[in-house]
Formats: sequence, C-alpha cells, structure tokens
Amino acid sequence: MDSIFDKFCNPLDNVYLKIDVEGFERCVLGGAEKSLEKITGVQIEILFCEQYEDQMKWREIITFFETKGFVLYILEVFNFSIIKGKIWGADAIFFKR
Repeated sequence: MDSIFDKFCNPLDNVYLKIDVEGFERCVLGGAEKSLEKITGVQIEILFCEQYEDQMKWREIITFFETKGFVLYILEVFNFSIIKGKIWGADAIFFKR
C-alpha cells in the first residue's frame, strides 16, 4: 500500500481504510507502515478462531494498531453460533487518537 498511497490520496484527505483480505492481514499491514501514519480510521476483519494458515491472531491485530496510535472503538460481530455460544469473527474499527 505504501507504494501507491500517495498516488490516490492527497495530504488533506480524511482516509478510512477497510481491510478484508482473508488471512493476509500480516502482508497488507507490513506494506502499509507509512500509509497508516496518514490514515484516520481502519476497519479490519478479525477472527477469534484459526481459519487461515499464519493468520494474525485477534490480539496481534489490536496490539498492532495500538502501537500505531489507533484506538479500538467498535467490534461489530458478523459471525456467531448461538448453538455453540461462540463468536467467530468481527469487524474491528479503529480511529487515530
């Protein structure tokens, strides 16, 4: 993302990024170090059970964004099992402090 961010976004833009990459969060976030400094909000899918090989754990994702100056504002559950009483996944919404 860092290689194309400035081509599509102006310095005064209020950028909200949605990330839904099915287990490739580590790759995307690794390539967005500089871009995240310019982004106001991020929505990212987090999973509470392992679904993809080498996926980032939900705690890793939250810690990653906290170290980048973001605060978790909302967890919007999108997949749960009433029968098993488990939440499988949620969209985590972060905004800059």
